[in-house]
Amino acid sequence: VFSPLPNPSRPDLRFQVPTRRIYLQLPRCRLSVTAGDSIRPPPPATRGRASPATATATAVPLLPRPREILAIGSPSFLRGIKVQVGANMSSKKIELDHKDMVHDSAIDYYGKRLATASSDSTVKITNIGGASAPSQLVATLTGHYGPVWRVGWAHPKYGSILASCGYDGRVIVWKEAATGQWSQLHVFDNHKASVNSIAWAPYELGLCLACGSSDGTISVISMRLDTGGCEAATIERAHPVGVTAVSWAPAAALGSMVGSDQLVHKIVSGGFDCVVKVWEFVNGGWKLESALVSDMHKECVRDVSWAPVLGLAKSTIASASQDGKVVIWTSGKGGGKWEGKLMRDFEAPVWRVSWSLTGNILSVAAGEGDITLWKESSDGQWESLWTKASEEPPQEEQAIEEAMQ
Repeated sequence: VFSPLPNPSRPDLRFQVPTRRIYLQLPRCRLSVTAGDSIRPPPPATRGRASPATATATAVPLLPRPREILAIGSPSFLRGIKVQVGANMSSKKIELDHKDMVHDSAIDYYGKRLATASSDSTVKITNIGGASAPSQLVATLTGHYGPVWRVGWAHPKYGSILASCGYDGRVIVWKEAATGQWSQLHVFDNHKASVNSIAWAPYELGLCLACGSSDGTISVISMRLDTGGCEAATIERAHPVGVTAVSWAPAAALGSMVGSDQLVHKIVSGGFDCVVKVWEFVNGGWKLESALVSDMHKECVRDVSWAPVLGLAKSTIASASQDGKVVIWTSGKGGGKWEGKLMRDFEAPVWRVSWSLTGNILSVAAGEGDITLWKESSDGQWESLWTKASEEPPQEEQAIEEAMQ
């Protein structure tokens, strides 16, 4: 998944694919994460429940300063992260210490801390450390009563805040008061089934979190740090058979520049009903703007991602499906009709799609470890920029750098 950092010098990536290793890739530093000896296969996906198979691996490149990190992982017993740094390739290991499958991971805004979610019902936070500084487990957060599917860091403008969701139907927002001292800021337990996806809103819209659940509803939680208040708006029957993914639209309106006073409050969602829907906040409530129904998605939608606009004249959404298809939806300025175009049939389940910061590169994670970067050419065709089609790390670090240019 491409991480939405403001004004970075380079785009960064975050993939999600089913594989048995995690790799962290820096321009001059390769980090590899290997699974433990004992790997338990995830149970099959069932309707109304996000199984570990649907929350498979995570790959996260983040831009802590000028560096670039790329990680690719999977649900497995992760006993540690082996890091090889520098010309002499000295090694270090990050112990995750989870007792069961790891379903998701997220690196914070500055690239210093790693949060992981596991079937052992915990969220663990680890200081990554540098080439010579040791990594350290700094916190184990308990509060869920079942597998934890997703974790996500809020924008640092609001402090050190982390959100998690899980099979127990709870969404927990955690806040760090002092270094390593975490507490539950809010616990939202109104959902009646597993919460499968969470997404923080653009920081311009405030401290808001969208949550998609197997009970068919979408909740938007708005928090006030000054008063400690919390309000939740619910979209009932958003996807009657279950919500699988949510993503926020960019805060900037079409054709406007970053920093404009004209803000957009929209969410795109995908579900087990094979439909992509766009929601807009108008007159104090969330309303359905468009239901993007087509025969291109014949199985459940696994992920949705709204592309940044940055002065462009159209809105763009990518949707990925269990049937292997990635569809690009576009709409012109003024809220015109959404039009869908099949980008590619990967002939294998597509787990994640994500846009670069500029919205011109799309990352796709599909099948058993296939990761690809795509860019639209002037004639409207999508061209592959880079491919990783095995569980081994890229042989040449230059491959990713060339794809980013």
